[in-house]
Amino acid sequence: MILATIELSGAQRQAWNKLWSTYGTQVLDQAGLMLAGAAVAIALAATWRRCARRAPPPAMVSWGGAIAVAGALAWGLVDAIDRAACFDDAFISFRYAQNLVAGHGLVFNVGERVEGYTNFLWTVIIALVHGLTGISLPRVAVAGALVCYVGTVLTTYAISQALCARGSTSPSRLALPVAAVGVALQMTMTAHATTGLETALAPLLVLLGAWCLVREPTLWSCGAAGACLILATLTRMDHAIFYAAGAWVLVQERGSELWTRRREGLRPLWDAGLRYWAAYAAAFLVYAAYLGWKTQYYGDIYPNTYYAKSANLPYWSQGLLYTASFLLGSHLLWFLPILVAAIWRRDLSPPARRFRRFALPAIAVFVTYVTRVGGDFMFARFFVSLVPLVLLVTELTLTSWLRGSSPRAVLAGVATAALFGATVRGVDLFETGRIGYIGDENRHYKLTAWNPIEIHHDSWRVAQELAKLSAAGLDPLIATSGPGMLGYYSQLRMVDVLGLIDPVVAHQPLAKRSRPGHEKRASKAYLRERNPHFFRHTRRSKGRPVTRIRWSQRAGRSRWYIYHYDRELMRRVREILPEVSFVDFEAYLDDYLAAAQAEPPEDLRRDAAFFRRYYFDHNDDAQRSLALETLLRRRRGH
Repeated sequence: MILATIELSGAQRQAWNKLWSTYGTQVLDQAGLMLAGAAVAIALAATWRRCARRAPPPAMVSWGGAIAVAGALAWGLVDAIDRAACFDDAFISFRYAQNLVAGHGLVFNVGERVEGYTNFLWTVIIALVHGLTGISLPRVAVAGALVCYVGTVLTTYAISQALCARGSTSPSRLALPVAAVGVALQMTMTAHATTGLETALAPLLVLLGAWCLVREPTLWSCGAAGACLILATLTRMDHAIFYAAGAWVLVQERGSELWTRRREGLRPLWDAGLRYWAAYAAAFLVYAAYLGWKTQYYGDIYPNTYYAKSANLPYWSQGLLYTASFLLGSHLLWFLPILVAAIWRRDLSPPARRFRRFALPAIAVFVTYVTRVGGDFMFARFFVSLVPLVLLVTELTLTSWLRGSSPRAVLAGVATAALFGATVRGVDLFETGRIGYIGDENRHYKLTAWNPIEIHHDSWRVAQELAKLSAAGLDPLIATSGPGMLGYYSQLRMVDVLGLIDPVVAHQPLAKRSRPGHEKRASKAYLRERNPHFFRHTRRSKGRPVTRIRWSQRAGRSRWYIYHYDRELMRRVREILPEVSFVDFEAYLDDYLAAAQAEPPEDLRRDAAFFRRYYFDHNDDAQRSLALETLLRRRRGH
């Protein structure tokens, strides 16, 4: 029904064509490597099946799996460091953390309470580490993300071991760490292992919650599962879906028994399962307290980004493209039949059944949610938490088939192993640039140095120049998109023309759908009201050539303009930044007045209106103002 009502724009049709053609090209380019990976996987699957039947010593089993995971993790770390990046959106959280440590509260601009982040727990954690150690926030975040990536791989391996249990105490003869190896090697995971965002912490917390759920239910394990999944929700609000999936596991585990004993009184019900539900739900009190605090502090239960991104409105056409790009780029598209097959598996251990009850509904609901809201402009950012779950379900089904005695099951297991070996890394869809509104931000914000953090991007270079202004005591107001790096390094006040940290822009009505998070822009009227000193060129607002400013020779190609000319400020800017380049407007105005006798009256009136807004309304310059008014009166006489 939904698919039938979707209408694709011409740009989206082109994006779909580019997606499929790019994917096909990448698969052909990697065909040899994929075949080699498939062959190795088949050989390992055959070896595993033979060893499983011979019941090898437990020490050999544990060491073999650990060595495989360690090798894959080492490869993944090298890849993550080679692709290391720190995104501009991460610097928005850094600015909030910076102000929190400085005692200004969780705000971007001091005195303006706007929830412009979507990762509360991550922001608080990096603020705490920064406050205790003094290490710069970008280094804390990038290193912290790498640690979380390692933790995700290791937790995946721990869940893999737990899923092989045939009962509460009897382990299986041999575990196959397919999922942990896949998580370590997946380009989707390594690409988000250093971004400075919460995308490395969120899957770790989800997996820790899943690990607690698959264990034998105790008050401790249920309480720990609820705590981990609530922490995941505090990291990303949409991860409440995983908390709900965990609650569903407990309902399935204890619901029937509680229903049959519903008339026996509270104490028997408490012993039969209510206490486990209470232990799981206890962590929600923390989340409820957080919601109460943020509603009081920010005045809204939803973050400002919810409105800036129009998350209340469905955007199926873009969401389908975003989901398809993730499934193709990660190669997980080919594992969807295995997820479906996992629904009907009956020969599963109790931990495996609990994990299936958690993972499959969570995956289905989360994919539907992300598709509905249109996804994101960053490749796979919203789906990183699903990669370990999909691979764990794949591993579960693969080992079940390979253990079987039926030739059909063994053949299916071998085919799955071959598919896994061929697709474990994924493909790079963005070598030739963006696909529709989706891109690989690692290419745009690549790290060039680690101590201190340096980023190959115009915003980083301009931010270093703006930081010199604030260090000299200047406080100009900046209007720009992408305010993260600029705000963090310069510590200047920012007007976000895209509305992520500006509620006025965020609450504007949506004119048309385009790139998620970039669909609303500050109006000319709002910019006149805020009256910034400088602004970066946007599609709807650009200045005259005379207002252009270039911060330094290193500033790159970004187009910056002076919104209104404060002559005292501009004199100080020239003193502080010797490389700055802009038109001395006082000299320009003198030359204009001297040569304006030949200007047509209409052009003169239009220029005079600009001069007032740009210069005379902000500077006490009676002499030049009188000269302009005199010239206007003379020209009116003609």
